[in-house]
Amino acid sequence: GFLFGSMLISVLSAAMVDLQMTKKDKVGKMRTLRQYLSDSKATQKVTLLVIKQVQQRLSVRATLQEHDVPALHLLSHALRLQLRFDTTRPYLQCHPLFRLWIELDSACMQRVCYEAVSARILRTKDELFGPGQIADAAFVAARGKLSYVAESFIAATCPTEVGSGRWISEAALWAEWTHVG
Repeated sequence: GFLFGSMLISVLSAAMVDLQMTKKDKVGKMRTLRQYLSDSKATQKVTLLVIKQVQQRLSVRATLQEHDVPALHLLSHALRLQLRFDTTRPYLQCHPLFRLWIELDSACMQRVCYEAVSARILRTKDELFGPGQIADAAFVAARGKLSYVAESFIAATCPTEVGSGRWISEAALWAEWTHVG
């Protein structure tokens, strides 16, 4: 009973300290942002848009990526390779070529995943690429949805929703490609 009570108090205390530090960090970031916007003489309209977006993004817990986890550097190269393959395999298997490649030579695909696959996390209103940009990668939507609008010299097309498991900019894998949307 006494040991359990002490552990519970310790865990609660640690959680409260963590919460206070997180709040202090957010307040500091907002203070610095407001100072920057004031010093830069940003218009009131842009200032409000910037503050609103930053506040919204600070309120959502960011998804951790590999580079955010220092302990992963303690793993052997072989285990890091296996981990990357394990976490990216479901998305690669959405593509027929990669699905076949995984079946034929899983070890080779593990190396490809480690050398050529990375995560890019987008938030609301982020742009993955824009018209006229050279395509240097293909993308697969892992979670959520993206909106794609192809643009031409005449007009923009209606937005197309790209859902989870769908590939985007696949042409970059096979040819030199310039984005049109």
